[in-house]
Amino acid sequence: MQKLKISIILLFVLGVAAVWFVINNGASTINNALRSFAVNDTASINKIVLTDKTHTVTLERKANSGVWKINQTHEANVKGIQTLLYTINKVDVKSPIGKKDAQNIVKSLVESAVRCDIYQNGELKKSYYVGGATPDNVGTYMVLIDIDSNQPVEMPFITYVPGYNNSINHHYKTDVREWTDKTVFNYNETDMQSITVENPVNLDKSYELIVGNGNYQLKRLASNQLLHTIDSASVNQYLTYYFK
Repeated sequence: MQKLKISIILLFVLGVAAVWFVINNGASTINNALRSFAVNDTASINKIVLTDKTHTVTLERKANSGVWKINQTHEANVKGIQTLLYTINKVDVKSPIGKKDAQNIVKSLVESAVRCDIYQNGELKKSYYVGGATPDNVGTYMVLIDIDSNQPVEMPFITYVPGYNNSINHHYKTDVREWTDKTVFNYNETDMQSITVENPVNLDKSYELIVGNGNYQLKRLASNQLLHTIDSASVNQYLTYYFK
């Protein structure tokens, strides 16, 4: 009889533990689903769509290359793309927002925030709203969007990128001009044979720099005369102005 009582008590304890585990594990799973903003495999991201109330910017990577295009036209700014992909990969939850304020925050995000849609291998995999900065300008208000229903979830969060002490909302720009590659020159030194500069007002200041294989020559265009004294260090510095 004593053994039977021990068995019953043991089964009761195990049952309570099992119920506790199921409830807490289920809650943890739900919370993880609601707070999962980051995308681990950014190499598979081939399209990002950023939308606000007045603008839409589509950033799309050309197949089998690292070149990104804006709205299928201009090439995108490489540094901007790298920063956005880094943010998408590292964004994490700093803290949840209390139930009292959650509904108003979600409503505000839907009305005024930037929507970010992330495609991996051509399929929409992640969507969320990116709002403004917190009062300390370190956190950013964000909420996930359920892809199936296309509606925001009920639980918004304050997010951040660990090690980055600033709001991340300005990484999600919707102004095309902010994404456009502003490169004017993009040459390697080995690509250059000569640089000709013509000054129509003062021909004496017009010249041709013959690069060759590091054997620099400078010629006045007005007289077609070669200058024999050349500062190689200054020429090297000058050539860098044509790189990127």
